[in-house]
Amino acid sequence: MSKTGADWYPREPHRYLGGVRGMTERQHAVYSVILDLIYAYGGSCPNDPKWISGWFSDIGPAAVRNTIAELINADKLQIEDDHLTNKLAQNVVKTKVELRENRKKTGRLGGISSGKSRSKYNENNSLGEPNGSTTARLDKIREEKEKKKEDFLDFSKGKNANGAGSATQPPVREPRCSPQAAAEIIARAGINLKKV
Repeated sequence: MSKTGADWYPREPHRYLGGVRGMTERQHAVYSVILDLIYAYGGSCPNDPKWISGWFSDIGPAAVRNTIAELINADKLQIEDDHLTNKLAQNVVKTKVELRENRKKTGRLGGISSGKSRSKYNENNSLGEPNGSTTARLDKIREEKEKKKEDFLDFSKGKNANGAGSATQPPVREPRCSPQAAAEIIARAGINLKKV
């Protein structure tokens, strides 16, 4: 059996209540505590009436010893190597141990294959970005915006395109309307561009 017991086990109330039907109050109490100890200790617990009686305030070691003998005769408990056990508890614990071992094995294999796939990914990590990639395009747009901002700041500080002297012309702005719309606005205003 396992050295570590279960934190939880399926109590199955219908099965349990059917199994304790007809038991005395003392038998029921001792049986319930021993079942919990069997599960808590991984499939069996020491056959020590003095130790088991420590869970009760009104049942002594002699009464627990007699009750254990009654439960063994009723085939509710079994003795193996001076330990108390229960057939169903052994099956549940065995299944849990097998499940734990299977999950441990599967997790280790999954970790190995995950490590292999990550190492393949890391091999390709050192390759440069393709020209048409989104990241390269976004970097180029960001650099262009920064250059425009620097040019504007240089002009506002009084530098020309060469970085020296004074700038006399404002920076060129993008038109906010189409050339046809601009010509129409100018014609309505009555401005003659040939004289300007």
